[in-house]
Amino acid sequence: MYRSRFNQGWLLWLCMWSCLVIVLSISACSGVALPAPNNGKPPSHLSSPLPQASPDLIQPGVLTVGSYLQYPPQAFLDSASQRPMGFDIDLITEIAHRLGVKVSITNMEYKTLPDAVTQGEVDVAIAAIPISDTLQARVNFVPYFKGGEALLVPRGNPLQIATLNDLCGRSVGVVQNSLEQSDLELTSASCVEAGQASIRLTYISPPDTFIDALTQKRVEATFQDLPQVDFYAMKYANLVQQVGPILNVTMEGIAVRKESVNLGHLIQVVLDTLRKDGTYNRLIKKWGLIHGALRS
Repeated sequence: MYRSRFNQGWLLWLCMWSCLVIVLSISACSGVALPAPNNGKPPSHLSSPLPQASPDLIQPGVLTVGSYLQYPPQAFLDSASQRPMGFDIDLITEIAHRLGVKVSITNMEYKTLPDAVTQGEVDVAIAAIPISDTLQARVNFVPYFKGGEALLVPRGNPLQIATLNDLCGRSVGVVQNSLEQSDLELTSASCVEAGQASIRLTYISPPDTFIDALTQKRVEATFQDLPQVDFYAMKYANLVQQVGPILNVTMEGIAVRKESVNLGHLIQVVLDTLRKDGTYNRLIKKWGLIHGALRS
């Protein structure tokens, strides 16, 4: 199953972008520039950057990237500039620059990304894609992040909520048709079996209104994707906080064609370098995604 980022709630929120496909390049002729990386130099232990005419690249000198730009804070379109933004976008931009190539980001429907990679429509895909046995049979992955589910509550946690079992009889905000909704429904059934009140689900969309729902006391907690919880907990630290364990942790990866062994290897080498030189952690902190970071 797909995480809540790919359900109807998210699509309704971003329907204005659903037919938009933008290709942005970091170059002098580009209409919109992505965030500039640090120095544009390949890692010191990388013997040479990716060849401009590499057979792994659709366009010479350009890393063509497929992404699902409807999932903040990892990949989304800035509402004002309509530029791709987010942790995933920053990371793949830095990787491309370290490889010595430009980057072109194409907005695609999430479910089409594996096919886009295997059919050569894009060189790689990055969009919080969970690594699974099914997908690994079709593409190679470079792991770069961990997703999951988490609880968000008002600052100070007045109800002392620590686990899903503490939600019995409580009002909880959730994205409709999401994995989190399914988990809450199972927990609610357990509440009733134990003689307690069921969980009262409140469907919330767009996700930004999770904060309003909490601060206006329409709900007593929310249960949603971990990256959103981490981002909100950073952005609204005076209002909300993450509590309890991280649930259903999944490894996410950059998808690369099976045939592009060299490209996948170089991306892994660069990612290792970004982790060692502090760039990776800088991007993690920028977006507040502290629980999703890969650890040494």
